[in-house]
Amino acid sequence: MIYLSFAQYFLWCSLFLIPLSQAEESHKSKEITAPGTGLSRPSAPAKEEPSDYEEEEVPNPLKVKLSLEDRDMFRQVNRYRKSKGLKKIAPANSLMAGACAHSERMAKSNIFAHADNQTWARYEAGYQPRISGNSNAYRTENIAAGNGDVTATLNQWKTSAGHNTNLLDPKVQYMGVCRSSRLGSTYTHYWTQVFSGGPEK
Repeated sequence: MIYLSFAQYFLWCSLFLIPLSQAEESHKSKEITAPGTGLSRPSAPAKEEPSDYEEEEVPNPLKVKLSLEDRDMFRQVNRYRKSKGLKKIAPANSLMAGACAHSERMAKSNIFAHADNQTWARYEAGYQPRISGNSNAYRTENIAAGNGDVTATLNQWKTSAGHNTNLLDPKVQYMGVCRSSRLGSTYTHYWTQVFSGGPEK
């Protein structure tokens, strides 16, 4: 039988027991508990945007004031257009104002349509009075509802043939976009996206 002095016992614990405890804690820190199962699984690596995403330039020759959400939409639209060999588009005050006015109108009136009323005769041309500052400009419009997220809304437009055509129109130089939200309305979130061949203000 081996007898250890108190000093020898303390040294032995320091060398062997404490590192084992630290190793267990280190292992636990790499796991998360799956809700309701009592089981552990390795934690998934955090998703990160490409390092250049936040600094990715949004062309803005007209010096339009943009929210973070606006910038996100412009970045994603321009990345999508670039992937198809198309030029970037820039914001315009006239289009941003027109887009916001219509999104707010849809949310407040609880409608989802290009026109203020939903009669077929005004459906296609319903957006023209909102952006009539330059009647000679080439313009198109997308609307969407239901999602409060930029990526999800853009995916709605990408997967719809007509809306996707507007996104990838080579004649477009400027865009305005706006979301308006209203609790209690049918879709909560209402988006308007207006495109123009320019020139705009």
